[in-house]
Amino acid sequence: MAIALWLPGAIRFWTSDFHTQWGERRDFTLEDGSRISLNTHSALSVEFSPKQRLVQLLEGEAFFQVTHDPARPFVVATSHSRVQVTGTAFDVYTHDERMTVTVLEGRVRVYPDRAEDKGIELTAGLQASGDTQGLGPVLRVDTQQAVAWREGLLVFELQPLAAVIDELNRYYPGKLMIADPRIRDRTISGAFHLTRPWDILAAIEKTLGLSSLNLSGALTLIYQPSL
Repeated sequence: MAIALWLPGAIRFWTSDFHTQWGERRDFTLEDGSRISLNTHSALSVEFSPKQRLVQLLEGEAFFQVTHDPARPFVVATSHSRVQVTGTAFDVYTHDERMTVTVLEGRVRVYPDRAEDKGIELTAGLQASGDTQGLGPVLRVDTQQAVAWREGLLVFELQPLAAVIDELNRYYPGKLMIADPRIRDRTISGAFHLTRPWDILAAIEKTLGLSSLNLSGALTLIYQPSL
């Protein structure tokens, strides 16, 4: 049963035009000159036509620097939403049926699949998330922090431990899990290098006075040691 559930996603991932492994990042240029940076464990497919440039972000995260072409809109599609531009720079992250769009330059239009009339406009410095229930709210964010992964960094500012571990799991070999729910909301700030994700865990443990226990090399439990 587990194989049956895993196989369709694996086939879609490995038959994509571009993909990355866990912890890998890649940059590439499309035929129109647009550039894409693909984050860890991500996959996308590309389909260009005379009227449209379509990228299907199947999984993960990608940063787009789109060559301006008013005659051919550039569309990034996820499982439930679309982002449309003619030329700009923006980041799209899709995970667990949820999409987050962050704009660094220009203007983008984000809308639910097959519901363009319900779209929202984002300009530089703005971010919005959405799922099958809709889009929003629109937030103003530190865009350089949002795409720090392009420089090999993870940057957190007063983020709850649960959110930090979710993000670190994208880069960490194996699975990190918080064993004690009482520590999930403790906050972390800092900038960490992605090349050694185990050092990030060690820094978190030292900062918050936590410990971790590795089980069989695949699962690591994070907990508050007894006093």
